[in-house]
Amino acid sequence: MAVHRKPGSIEDHLDKALHVLSDADLESVGMLRNTLAKQSNPNQAARLTLEDAAKLDALLSARGYPAVFVSHAKAQVEAILSGLRRETAPIPLDRRMLHLCAEVGDLTGAVTRAMEDGRLELHERRNIAREAQEVIDRAVALRDAVEPPAQGDVVSIELVKAG
Repeated sequence: MAVHRKPGSIEDHLDKALHVLSDADLESVGMLRNTLAKQSNPNQAARLTLEDAAKLDALLSARGYPAVFVSHAKAQVEAILSGLRRETAPIPLDRRMLHLCAEVGDLTGAVTRAMEDGRLELHERRNIAREAQEVIDRAVALRDAVEPPAQGDVVSIELVKAG
């Protein structure tokens, strides 16, 4: 029976990561392919821990792929906290725009610092990627606040090797 994963879901990303990472990669951080395969099945109760999310992100980053698992975990935590806070009032658009501008400023700072010595080191590229993701997250939040996605819209993140 075929397993259907929602595009962009953590299960979908796990499935894609299993195609990219070798058994040796996974074993190097104490993970097993069978465990991750179970976690990639949305019909199973197995869930990815934050520690395992960080390990997978480190492995994918080392191979030139974007880190997506900690971001998923962060989004899940934010959703839980939001529910616990019972936030009913939406964040005003002007505040969302300021949040986006602040993130763009952080990205600009990261790029400027990285280019000061004329070399772009791996840790600087990772920092730029992290800051760029924060800009994207804030931009999506602003876009969705201005024009909420239609019911059934799917936003997906693809695992593509960085050039």
